[in-house]
Amino acid sequence: MKQSDAPIKGRFIVLEGIDGAGKTTLLPQLAAWVRELGHQVVVTREPGGTTLAEAIRELTKEDCFRQAPVISKLLLLFAARCDLVQTVIQPALHQGIWVISDRFTEASYAYQGSGEGADPDLIAYLESQTTGGVHPDMVLLLDIPVDLAEKRRLMRRNKQEQENQENEAIPPDILDRVRQGYLSRAAQRQALYRIIDAAMSAYEVFRQAQETLRHGFPDELPALPHDHGQP
Repeated sequence: MKQSDAPIKGRFIVLEGIDGAGKTTLLPQLAAWVRELGHQVVVTREPGGTTLAEAIRELTKEDCFRQAPVISKLLLLFAARCDLVQTVIQPALHQGIWVISDRFTEASYAYQGSGEGADPDLIAYLESQTTGGVHPDMVLLLDIPVDLAEKRRLMRRNKQEQENQENEAIPPDILDRVRQGYLSRAAQRQALYRIIDAAMSAYEVFRQAQETLRHGFPDELPALPHDHGQP
């Protein structure tokens, strides 16, 4: 995929973390807050965000995907990612629009890499060929112990709020490898990652995310007189 020569004007923020970390709750809160501060915001998710990517997302719910070789999963996920970058993310950023996404490429390193044993060099190659040089300005890693994440996931399932409640849960040992993969990536890429304590309440997680983004982009996210951190 050819890298665009047009300058990037918007900001690209990515939320990462294991299933049950609270990304789905935090995403609309952050988007509303950034809009209140005067920025246009596009919210998206992975896999998803385009017609093709949403079709691939539906495929990931099937047994055939779960049982497929990890390289097959990677090829499908990067196909969805490529379409999302070209169709949604890149055009928005060039227009000065902020993009906030539930997952991006770091998820492949954590889930397919650390979780399922895919070669990180292969993931890096696929990234170089499909994302057109688009990288997040900041990754907010919502870190949470696996057992607490599982409790939250089951609570949502019981309330019928989980989108994929019919899907089999990822085994805890794999999910722990995914979590450790994220933490390892965060340690290696400290300029990109910011770790959020996702074991706290949704309100406190939102406050952490606000302060983290404000610290990273102080000129673009000023405090408002009435802004007391409420979602």
